[in-house]
Amino acid sequence: MYALFRCVLRTSEQVRRCLWILLAGSCVLAVMALLQSLGLVTIGGLWTPTHTTDATGRGGATLSSAIAVGDYLAYSVAVVLVLYLRRAGPRLALAAIAGVLVLGSLGTGQFSAWIAVFIVVTIVVLHEGQLRRFPLWLGAVAILAAAVAWPVISTRLAGFSSSHGVPSSWLGRIDNLSNFYLPRLGGFNWMLGVRPDSVLPAPETWRDVIYLESGVLWFFWVGGIPLFLGFVWFVHATLRHTRRVARARVDDIGAVALATRAALWSILVLSVIDMHLTLRGGGELFFILLGISANRLVPIPPPERDRIRTPSGQPIAWHARGEESLQ
Repeated sequence: MYALFRCVLRTSEQVRRCLWILLAGSCVLAVMALLQSLGLVTIGGLWTPTHTTDATGRGGATLSSAIAVGDYLAYSVAVVLVLYLRRAGPRLALAAIAGVLVLGSLGTGQFSAWIAVFIVVTIVVLHEGQLRRFPLWLGAVAILAAAVAWPVISTRLAGFSSSHGVPSSWLGRIDNLSNFYLPRLGGFNWMLGVRPDSVLPAPETWRDVIYLESGVLWFFWVGGIPLFLGFVWFVHATLRHTRRVARARVDDIGAVALATRAALWSILVLSVIDMHLTLRGGGELFFILLGISANRLVPIPPPERDRIRTPSGQPIAWHARGEESLQ
């Protein structure tokens, strides 16, 4: 996916078409996730045609994973927010799309999805210098979206009223790590990894498989220290690349670079609890955005030029703003 979008797109019109297709599909996904979490529809996917458990409160849509949907929508929020702040499209339409995506993120019923949206929005507004306006309009959007999606939010928050004080799924996560994964990482198995597949067969009859719900441990389980160091290098290279492109280009390539940077920060933070880099849907979208940000075939638009004038108002020279960074 990375190579495809890096090497095939050749014009700025093609990049813009890709972004609009992304936002349109994300809006559909957001609506499906919200309706499913409210229990109004039952949606299967290619991997899970039918649901065997109650999906009320969680919207997995066609990805059959509320976490994956949350990542996909968060990365899309980053894209539409950059386009909005840079006035790279009809602002009213972009604002409406952003509202639908935030609503869909709440509809996933996943705390990680809500955290991901907060992270990508924070990174984008910090880069674009909109920090002062951030609390005002983000708070307004969040309140409106929360009012619409309150049935979903209340369902998820109800887990904290249990006798243990936390949702039962959190206790199950800790139990799986303590009893099934950490013992197998002992004996220096964490140095080179245990095996590529992190899914274990369950010994109980009420479930079939057990998932490794820790992004950090996933690296050591699958590939050990070499894989973890490779990820560290990848993060460093990607942050450096996206920072350079986002500052140098004011077109859609630069907008995608900033969105990719925000998505990577989200992945870094959330990898503490899950492996988000390899999730279907969200993981694929991340590498698509990264490929577009690294595209070398779409020409760089000419830099904006400011005419420098003397005190009398006569033009004396042209100054290319940002020309050095573009070169």
